[in-house]
Amino acid sequence: MARPFEPIPMPYPKLNENVKADSQLESDSSEPNDAAYHPKWPTFDPKTISWKGHLKTLLLEKAVLVYATLAEYYISRSMYGECLRVLGLLARCQLALDRAQLKGGSGVLRLSCLLGRAGDACLMIVQHWKSVDVYREQLQSHHYEDELLLEQLEQDERVCRVSLGDSDIKVVFVHDIRTIEQMLLKTVECYEGAAKISPSESISFRLANSLNELASYYLNVAKQSTTAEDAIFACNKSEPYLTRGLQIFENLNNDANIALLNSNMGHLHRLLAFAHMPTDRAELTPQERKHFNKAYQSYKRALRAIGERKHCPGIWDAVTWELSTVLYTVSDILHKNPPTDVSQSDAEKQVLEAIQTALDHCDLDETNPKYPLYQFRAAMLHVKCGCLWHSHICNPAASDTKRYSVQLAQHHYEKASKLFFEAGDAIHFLSCEMHRMALTEHLIECELISKQPNYLNQPLLLFVDSTSAATKLKHLQSAIKYFLEINKMLEMLVNKKVQVPVEQKTSTSDDTCFESLQSLLILIKKRLQHTLKMLIKICLSKPSPTKDSPKLAEMYKACYKVTFSLSDEADCDDLLQ
Repeated sequence: MARPFEPIPMPYPKLNENVKADSQLESDSSEPNDAAYHPKWPTFDPKTISWKGHLKTLLLEKAVLVYATLAEYYISRSMYGECLRVLGLLARCQLALDRAQLKGGSGVLRLSCLLGRAGDACLMIVQHWKSVDVYREQLQSHHYEDELLLEQLEQDERVCRVSLGDSDIKVVFVHDIRTIEQMLLKTVECYEGAAKISPSESISFRLANSLNELASYYLNVAKQSTTAEDAIFACNKSEPYLTRGLQIFENLNNDANIALLNSNMGHLHRLLAFAHMPTDRAELTPQERKHFNKAYQSYKRALRAIGERKHCPGIWDAVTWELSTVLYTVSDILHKNPPTDVSQSDAEKQVLEAIQTALDHCDLDETNPKYPLYQFRAAMLHVKCGCLWHSHICNPAASDTKRYSVQLAQHHYEKASKLFFEAGDAIHFLSCEMHRMALTEHLIECELISKQPNYLNQPLLLFVDSTSAATKLKHLQSAIKYFLEINKMLEMLVNKKVQVPVEQKTSTSDDTCFESLQSLLILIKKRLQHTLKMLIKICLSKPSPTKDSPKLAEMYKACYKVTFSLSDEADCDDLLQ
């Protein structure tokens, strides 16, 4: 190996044989261990190589060391284009040394280190893609000395018939930087080549990480695809890389990355499930079920790999959210489009199980950064569950479990209402209160029908006995409590403690009563009028349900009169005031 402070040994014959003897004496008098510190020069044999070839070898070795040092310098300064450029020159110098077939030639540099550093540079270019134009310029900017060396290397390669494309380190030669995909593929190739030459834990880790990066790139392509076919194609390209990366991390027993790649695998199957979603939304298709189940299993494997949240809080929270999203999506589809290949009771059971599972995976810990999102999701699930039990009450075949269904519907509506109120979500809170009102009115209607004689041409409330009147009065007074809860939210809206988006304040021609604040306020006014009207009739009925019925009737009349001061044509702010 050439040293700048030592002369290059020349292969001339000795003029004085005594020099050899003196040299031998000096060698004998030296310490035995000194030989270990002497540089190992390539053996010069005039029979196999000329002195010019020998000196060229020494210069190439020097060039390899210089370019290796420059590569480390450039990558430490984030000059990744320069790093790739000098690594390409280094590789060509190394190939020229290997072609010389000298004893010391191939040992100057470990090829796995060269490939590993090239992979690092390619990956860093991807991670700093916003500066890619700078890296492109660096890659093409050869210095004058480099151009002279390249000319000589090209001559030697032609003479020695060196083929760059047939070498083990051909992946190092990056001629241009075009796309992220190209650079990620080049990264994987470099790490694979390094692992093949000299396997190590460091190279395996970097290879698995690059496989995950490439798979994630294809997942992003799938997310941005405009057609289902493109999304499926991108997902199919991503899956093999994720599988390989997962196998490597499992061999390394790296739990955090095992969880991360399982999470990405779950995300992949979620995308495939959405890609197989029919244009006209109906019940879950077999393909959707398959991919949603695979996503669920992948997320559960990710959580099992971590074990407990304290080991990796960030990854644990991310995986838990993704798992909750899958379960919420499935429960929402099942709720809106229950399966038709089973009986109604079995379909309801499947929907309820899906909703309950989704609820169980809502993390309602207030310290969780995603608590507001979980809070909204849990509230919506409670509403869906309440609606399901609400519809179950209306089913004549379910008369045996009606009381149980009423209790569950009320329980879920109450839970949802509380969560929406705490979140300050006025639209959903008021909508939920209207669901509770509808349930109460249904119970009153059922009570009236159960007590009504067979006089179908008579008004409903003319046939009220004292027992049924007391029950109905109890239901209606509970409805008044709902309006008092609504009043708290309305006061918060008036005092600007709760904000409603502008687009949700006013109704449009496409709005339903649960989609805008104005339409909700009009609905609340009408339901309040209806409730007060029924209370007045019951309090004035004979026999009187309570001893205070006359006084209550007068109070309800006064309230009923006030409600007519609100015009349906008033804007949202006037209705609130």
